[in-house]
Amino acid sequence: MEGRIGVAITVLLTLSTESAGAREHLPSVSYLKAVDLWFGFITGFVFFTLLQTLFVIGFDKRANQLVC
Repeated sequence: MEGRIGVAITVLLTLSTESAGAREHLPSVSYLKAVDLWFGFITGFVFFTLLQTLFVIGFDKRANQLVC
């Protein structure tokens, strides 16, 4: 399960790099663009997946301590 944490962190770093690259090549405007919404949604999804994984690992370790 700890491998999932590494994958999620790598994906978050990649998304931030891709988002910065996409913003660099688009014109600067004052309103929200669809690509900003897309990267925001995907980043949030990956972040909440990472949180869920951390909660599951924590609950699993706690359950194993109670059983042993």
